[in-house]
Amino acid sequence: MSPRLSAFGSLRRGAASLRANGGLVGLNWLGVLLLSLLFSLGALLPMLAVGFDLPVAYDVLVEGDLEPLVRGLPGKLAGLTPAFAGAALGALALWTLAFLVYCWLQAGTYGVLIAADRQAPAGPPRGQLAFRTFRTFSGRDFAGWAGRYLWRYFWLLNVLLLLATPLLVALLGWLALTAFGAERWGPPAALGIGCGGALPVGFLFALFALWNLVAMADAAREGSGVWAAVRHGLRVLGRRPGACFLLASLFVLLVALEMGAVLLPATFAIQTLTAARTGARAAALFSLNAVQALANAVLSVLFAAAFVALAQSELRAEPAALPRSAAA
Repeated sequence: MSPRLSAFGSLRRGAASLRANGGLVGLNWLGVLLLSLLFSLGALLPMLAVGFDLPVAYDVLVEGDLEPLVRGLPGKLAGLTPAFAGAALGALALWTLAFLVYCWLQAGTYGVLIAADRQAPAGPPRGQLAFRTFRTFSGRDFAGWAGRYLWRYFWLLNVLLLLATPLLVALLGWLALTAFGAERWGPPAALGIGCGGALPVGFLFALFALWNLVAMADAAREGSGVWAAVRHGLRVLGRRPGACFLLASLFVLLVALEMGAVLLPATFAIQTLTAARTGARAAALFSLNAVQALANAVLSVLFAAAFVALAQSELRAEPAALPRSAAA
């Protein structure tokens, strides 16, 4: 047995793993850009098939302005053509490919991080030696782990989506009850129902998100599997809810600071200083999104490594099973 890591001990261990396996950041950054491209192309096909022109598609996909889409959609839907069915199938194919790319990235990333955590000394890292013992990254290793565990992550994410069904039903029930309260008893009742239900529903969604994070941090472990990762994620969340919540809260705080201090002011400045639908604005927005994707890749790999450290420390802290002869 080894001592359990605290949340900050897991974060320190994750930072050491990030420093030693920094190449994961570049691969995840490129992966995010590829995923953005695939999702944008998938959204573009139905828009063009319905009859929207490229300027409107630019406003929606680049500027993030949904008003032209919402305003023109009812009239466009009245005249659907067979081309829309083909475009919808094309979009579905692109989004399925994007999902597979995401699973491939997660499998490679967690495979490298778990291999690094397994070979490093237990406990929080100390000194430069810990960084060297974490070093496992290479493009060949990443591709090997990604190919080995691609379908495990594919089925794990599908199982987790299936397990999310009761939560989605609870969310829809809460929204329907809020709307019913507004119609039956007026806005004060809707406000009371909405605020009263937001806390338990939000708490359940937060628990489920943490469960997903820990399960994904265990799925690339040797001897794990889809249901083993699901069970271990639930076990770690039950034993260490405070550490899981603290790590997730730090991640959300850093992302919020990134968006509030950098992304939103920079987007406002670009939209103020450049003319709409120009190459200069498009290039500036693309560059900003690329920088944001890089920052998100750093944070994603850092906290993935921290959750790996926490999940694997719980495994190491469990007492080894006694042989049957000794148990008898």
